[in-house]
Amino acid sequence: GWAIGDTVPVHLVAMFHSASVAERGGANTTGYSNASLDDLAERFLAETDLDEAQALAHQMQALISEEAPIVMLYTTDIHYSYRRAPESPFPDLLHLLNMGSGGLPGLLKRN
Repeated sequence: GWAIGDTVPVHLVAMFHSASVAERGGANTTGYSNASLDDLAERFLAETDLDEAQALAHQMQALISEEAPIVMLYTTDIHYSYRRAPESPFPDLLHLLNMGSGGLPGLLKRN
């Protein structure tokens, strides 16, 4: 399974940036390639303002959910818990890949 260890969603870059394809040892096992996502991901990694980084992460999330490069065929009954860190602007992006979303983060709505 996948584990998301950071409160900042760098996994979006690791799993979907075209430079991270599996043939080069990366985590992009689908071979997904999109120049717009690559640009957003590079801007996200270079961003020092958390509000702007959050906006870029949301744009990446929307693009990924529209194109659906990964469609989960099954899900596990494993549930993850975490302490919501008040300094993290990304708590609603932590469950992108699990919890029955089928890999489509746009389906998840959190209160």
